[in-house]
Amino acid sequence: MAGSGVPAPQLPPWMVPRRRLDDLIARGAEDRLTLVTGPPGAGKTVAVSSWAAGRVAAGRAAAERGTGERRAARQEDTSPVVWLDAARAGDQPETFWEHLIGAFGACGVGSGEPVRVEDGRADRRLLLGLAAELAGRERPVPLVLDDLHLVTRQEVYDDLVWLMDRAGLALRVIVSARSEPPLPLAHFLLAGQITRVQTADLAFTMPEARLLLARHDVTVSQSALSALMDRTQGWAAGLRLAAAAIQEGARPEQFALAGRDDGVVDSYLIREAFDPQPAATRDLLLTASALEHISGALATELTGDSQAAARLAALAEPGGFVQPAGPGQYRLSPLFGHALRGKLGGQSQRDAAELRRQAAQWLSGQRQRGARDQAGRHGHPAGRRHSGDPVVAEQLTARELEVLRLISGLLMTDEIADELCLSANTIRTHVRNILRKLGAARRGEAVRRARELYILLPRGAVRTIRRTRRHRPGIIRSG
Repeated sequence: MAGSGVPAPQLPPWMVPRRRLDDLIARGAEDRLTLVTGPPGAGKTVAVSSWAAGRVAAGRAAAERGTGERRAARQEDTSPVVWLDAARAGDQPETFWEHLIGAFGACGVGSGEPVRVEDGRADRRLLLGLAAELAGRERPVPLVLDDLHLVTRQEVYDDLVWLMDRAGLALRVIVSARSEPPLPLAHFLLAGQITRVQTADLAFTMPEARLLLARHDVTVSQSALSALMDRTQGWAAGLRLAAAAIQEGARPEQFALAGRDDGVVDSYLIREAFDPQPAATRDLLLTASALEHISGALATELTGDSQAAARLAALAEPGGFVQPAGPGQYRLSPLFGHALRGKLGGQSQRDAAELRRQAAQWLSGQRQRGARDQAGRHGHPAGRRHSGDPVVAEQLTARELEVLRLISGLLMTDEIADELCLSANTIRTHVRNILRKLGAARRGEAVRRARELYILLPRGAVRTIRRTRRHRPGIIRSG
């Protein structure tokens, strides 16, 4: 039960059973703290709800098979998970603790005495009594704090940690949030009592995505499914939005292409992932969307924000909307990048072509400074630009960037035309423009120069991303 007698979320009819996630959270619930984090629409609440429902169902089934004392002991497993919806509890300490104490009470835990809050801090006497009751129970009590990112008052987190420390292993806290909460995570990590279930774990695998589409009465070919997975990277909301569009008559192959979804994905991402960010972070994300990838130093240069590198590092997560792309480098996910480029295009003060020009100029300056430093160390003259140094005579258009990325993937002209739903002649025109702008005679040379200019990711960064996608971290433990 949740606070004020509200039940934990019911499993939606389209839910796909994912035993691997149930097992991850179940093993995590053996620790004092489990963090289930991911961007909007990643399926955090559904994943935790699935685990909770499975736990209760398994306990009841085990109890029904037992008799006498064994039956009574097993009956403990059927006790409900204490569930608090932070969206209902609110951000104020008074309402948060009122709902949390109510949630415990609905599960038969605690005295039910109204909580008193003074200067933002909960009554420690009441919390101590709750901790003592939890410690005296035969089995640990799991507490789910759903959407905890909505709680911003540090006093709430301080009192929560105080309660957790006194309850010890008798209280198992499972947090669902868009980002890691301001809890002393190092404290739990050093004690070997923290589990992380992250975006890469929540992402749908190919078989799971096919089942999810089937739940929506949608069947697609293997090639269409692969294209959808490439674009969504297994993001649950993206797959469900794709299913809804296909139900309404959209072709799966068309939806898999950026900009062919009537803007429904872009609108969702702007509303849920972009608009709630602070102004400085929004400016940083719009800047990053103009580039294939961006470093912390380049972000600082383009935004004028001395905290830009730290913001990128805080936002980045494998499989997330902002992703690591090699040491000190970051990139946006395909869907998020597309949504932000559309947003950037509507703001005259932030021109994508101008940002790319500034980035290329800054990178060129960095290389020249590096060459001068190296030449000085070795006693050679520096400062002269060699004829082979990469230069962009004219900025590439968004379509030319798409074609260039596909060229770097070794696709032939006809294959690129099929991928972008364009004619082969149109692709040849784009290729000629790309070669001219990059000062290259051949496609391979154009790709090399684009990587040198950071228009495309360097080869090492690409390998890093591919390794990250194959790696599914699961539970992270210490000790």
